[in-house]
Amino acid sequence: MAIAIGTRLALLAIAYAATVTLPSPGFAAGIWRTGGLVDAWNRWDAGWYLRIAAYGYEYRAADPVSSVAFFPFYPLLMRAASVFTHDHMSSGLIISGLAFVLACVLLYDSTRRRFGAPVATTATWLLCLYPYSFYFAAVYTAAFWLADRGASAGSIAAAALASATRLVGVGVGAALALRRLRSSHRPGDLAGVVAIGAASASGFVVYASYLWLAFGDPLAMVRSSAAWGGFNPFSDGFSRLNPIAFGPGDYSLVLLLNLALAVGALALLPSVWCRLGPEYALYTAICVLVPLSQRLESLGRYTVVGFPVFIVLAALLQGRETARPLVLVASAGALALLTMLFATGRWVI
Repeated sequence: MAIAIGTRLALLAIAYAATVTLPSPGFAAGIWRTGGLVDAWNRWDAGWYLRIAAYGYEYRAADPVSSVAFFPFYPLLMRAASVFTHDHMSSGLIISGLAFVLACVLLYDSTRRRFGAPVATTATWLLCLYPYSFYFAAVYTAAFWLADRGASAGSIAAAALASATRLVGVGVGAALALRRLRSSHRPGDLAGVVAIGAASASGFVVYASYLWLAFGDPLAMVRSSAAWGGFNPFSDGFSRLNPIAFGPGDYSLVLLLNLALAVGALALLPSVWCRLGPEYALYTAICVLVPLSQRLESLGRYTVVGFPVFIVLAALLQGRETARPLVLVASAGALALLTMLFATGRWVI
């Protein structure tokens, strides 16, 4: 918990310092500028969540780029919490912060039971210093994807939560069902697997039903998400990635970093399978391959929820007294840089 809180406080300080000392590019930051300490975290998709929490959804088939691309659980929590905070932005930051601290506690506990305290500590540091872990401090949904529960009720809740938070959450239910199936020792436990499968579709079904009733299109969220576009190297060609470009309209350095992190996570899949089990490998593959098949944009923040990678990498770094600090320092440096770029409204998604 101390690692999670300490690194978040450091990121708050870095982001605030960046907003008051560095020039802003003057394009596409958040929907609103809130001012003060929290302004640095009102960037990009955060504005969409704030708009949904304040005004609800809007959608027109003629202009499919809209708020319906963002699933409802997180903005609903923001709206509920604003009853006490009287501010949607503060509500989102508090929810994200508490969820991340809880996720780190769960990660440390589950890793300690499997591999011991030293590996658990390293895994927590790797997660907190991951180059895109600043999203855990922003008004984004990333922190909700880190819960790791073994009990049946916890798996059912996690499956429902995942599908109500992101579209890819429907597939995450498959990994949770596989984990439940492998841990079952009685024939009656099959009911738990079925329950997890049903829960993994529940969030999507409820949201699709709402969209059908509100806008006449149950798949509006799919159409809106596709309308955002993006760069897919498998269809657009890798030659468009210019490693020396970094400016409005061409952020090849960020895209290359996203691709490198995704490839690194995929390279660790065999180790995840061997050390943690096929259900964790399936979960990691879903978190990486689904967004990778669509676009390189946002891939860095999608891979940040692949917590099995951090556990396995921590285990591999155990006993390597030179490699471990080098990895942590390099990751911390990238995290600080990306946090400053994000806080000043630059494109690092």
